[in-house]
Amino acid sequence: GIDLPEEMPAFGGIRMDTEGYIWVLDYDWPRSGKKRVVCYNPSGNLVGEFFLDGVSEVLEVGENHLIGLGFDEFEVPSVLVFSVTRGPE
Repeated sequence: GIDLPEEMPAFGGIRMDTEGYIWVLDYDWPRSGKKRVVCYNPSGNLVGEFFLDGVSEVLEVGENHLIGLGFDEFEVPSVLVFSVTRGPE
């Protein structure tokens, strides 16, 4: 079998969008195909969380979009664009 490391990173990345929201990305090992993203407002309060299917890395978060990098079954990369809609806090 595969020897698993004793420790894993607490998160896979942190991004800040143009509005000051903080996006914390779960560590993805191995590529599970789903990435959990947790969003905090500029004051540090939890806004929400969601899962992105097929995203290995989040490249950019804007006011109304999220751009990610994904791979198909042949490890061919593709750029994925998601619409982001913020509700009232």
